Amino acid sequence: MTSQLERLRALAQGDTPFAPVGGTFGAQLHEVERGRVATGTAVLRPAANFAAALVLADMTLSMAAATVLSAEQQIHTLTMRAHWAGGTVPAAPTALAGTGRLVHIDADNALSTCEVHADDGELVGTFTCRCAVLPLVGERRRGAAGAAGGAAGGDMLDAMALADLGPDGVRAVAAPALSNSVGLVQGGVLAAIVAAALESAIVAARPRLAGAPPDLDLTYVRAVPADGTTITAHAEVLHAGSRFATARAELRDAAGRPAVFASSARWAG
Repeated sequence: MTSQLERLRALAQGDTPFAPVGGTFGAQLHEVERGRVATGTAVLRPAANFAAALVLADMTLSMAAATVLSAEQQIHTLTMRAHWAGGTVPAAPTALAGTGRLVHIDADNALSTCEVHADDGELVGTFTCRCAVLPLVGERRRGAAGAAGGAAGGDMLDAMALADLGPDGVRAVAAPALSNSVGLVQGGVLAAIVAAALESAIVAARPRLAGAPPDLDLTYVRAVPADGTTITAHAEVLHAGSRFATARAELRDAAGRPAVFASSARWAG
């Protein structure tokens, strides 16, 4: 193949498999053109909707940027921002749909935006990200060439094995079923783990903010191998007013090294 656009077109046509995380949550690629993609998921049970929206958004943002890359290039997510619309994601079984658009690219980085909707057309959230543009070399090249999709219809939440560590922390498993095409835990999965810790901390401090639409701001500083090890996220509330609260969090890998820094805010008028 001569470009990442051709690779994505083959993916949309079913000629190549999704990365394992895509198979785990039933990812779909409906449309792909230079600078734009349309994606979706299988119907999800309600508990999976929040995490799946973040995973779908990260996939859609990355694919939109990848449509203009050569076969010798790859991207790596540096930052992602998520703004939930109106309230929580649908509280019923639903499929999700994403539309991603590249807004800027140069030799070093790419900016893309994405909207995620429920299957009834209601907006779930808007997302933006900055990705580093990197050469595709060494082990990453071999990993991408041998990537295989996960088992269709798998359960993402079961694969994460998310567990509470108290009011300010969560534990999860960096399972192979959650990996991207180069064997790393997908950025949207890491976002979902951190978001769970932030929600736990804010709601413990201000229960009335449960269900309020969160804003998330994530910075990725270290990749996490999808090797089955345990990863943890801990959050700290910075401000907890009667209507508005904010918190920050860190996700650390199995060796205790920081991988994601994040912050979140919630407002309920």
